[in-house]
Amino acid sequence: MKRKTYTARCQRSGDWWAISVPELRGVHTQPRRLEKAEAMVRDAIALFLDVPSESFDVRIEPVLPRDLQGKVGRARKVRGEAEVLQREAAIASAEVAADLVQTAH
Repeated sequence: MKRKTYTARCQRSGDWWAISVPELRGVHTQPRRLEKAEAMVRDAIALFLDVPSESFDVRIEPVLPRDLQGKVGRARKVRGEAEVLQREAAIASAEVAADLVQTAH
């Protein structure tokens, strides 16, 4: 049987993150740091449904202002490009090392 996945919509509210679970009306929590969101959402859902906190999955979905969404998209794009270049650099380095070994023999 497939585990249920709940979405935790996280929106910045001052120094806190206001979190709601759209699938469960009335389930809310509010951590200071986004890294604490999953644990707090799990506790809130488990309490609301009276089930173990390990019996379902949680997908964290930060809601960002439009200007930041663009910046995040750009950062992801550049990170992907950097990963490709990193792999190419590793291949080139391995080729140089192999050539050095060949010329040494």
